[in-house]
Amino acid sequence: MRKLQADERTPFGKSDLSNFLEAWSRKGVRCGAVNDLSLPAFQHAIKALHGAHSHFVRRVRVAHDFEDLRVWDGEVLVFALIDHPRSDECFVWELDGEVTAILHDDAIKTAQDAVREAIEILHLDGPAVAERRR
Repeated sequence: MRKLQADERTPFGKSDLSNFLEAWSRKGVRCGAVNDLSLPAFQHAIKALHGAHSHFVRRVRVAHDFEDLRVWDGEVLVFALIDHPRSDECFVWELDGEVTAILHDDAIKTAQDAVREAIEILHLDGPAVAERRR
């Protein structure tokens, strides 16, 4: 999943995002998420998605609320990137067999930022586009 550039972002109404996140949260698939894949499987996914070798650094529990609604409560893994040309860190998680790997950059500095970005991309672009960006 790549990060949207500032000029690609489109503003959305608070009620639109609220409705989207409420519906997403009701599905129950994003809350309480714990990664089921092995660390080598995540390293393989990072290599396939971003072309870089990596090593595990830490696990971070991230809870993300929007308008008093819990829309994400899960584990994000942080990997150091060994040979990536633009980033030295990657935030990764797995849910229902799908791996999301977001690179650290000026706008995404924490695991919380990465989760927020993934939610924003899914909301703005829909699942089909978000899937192609993973």
